[in-house]
Amino acid sequence: FQEACNDAEVILIALPFGIADDVIKAINIEWDDKIIIDATNPISVATDPFDSAAEAIQAWTGNDNIVKAFNTTGSANLSNPIYNGLPIETFICGNEKNSKEVVTQLAEELGFTVVDVGGLENAPMLESLANLWTTMAYKLGKGPNFAFTIVTRNTGQQANG
Repeated sequence: FQEACNDAEVILIALPFGIADDVIKAINIEWDDKIIIDATNPISVATDPFDSAAEAIQAWTGNDNIVKAFNTTGSANLSNPIYNGLPIETFICGNEKNSKEVVTQLAEELGFTVVDVGGLENAPMLESLANLWTTMAYKLGKGPNFAFTIVTRNTGQQANG
């Protein structure tokens, strides 16, 4: 892993959050010039003293080029993000514009529609959305073949109420 990560411009961290710190230390590379995509979710694991898994990964790598992405849906949706002929959303957040542009391009090439929700301080919202997805899929019996999406009202159409 070390050689592959050392040569990579973009690194996707997609593993249980509880082991992320140990894996990052074991890889032992210079993280500064990498774009890091954080797809981890702290499900049933505390992020203390950090506000989010993304913030923890930022601290552990010493890298500000963290983009939270691909964490709000199941792994099957990563290989096929099309439902009824339409792409599903992946929500992203991060502080570096260039890093978000690279991740956006990658996500769009995979077939996603990208929704940028701002800076990395918004990662807890995405991690909560992932927790909701996991709860619905596995604890409430919905299964993994669903995704969250955004639906907008046609202009001129009024909301009732």
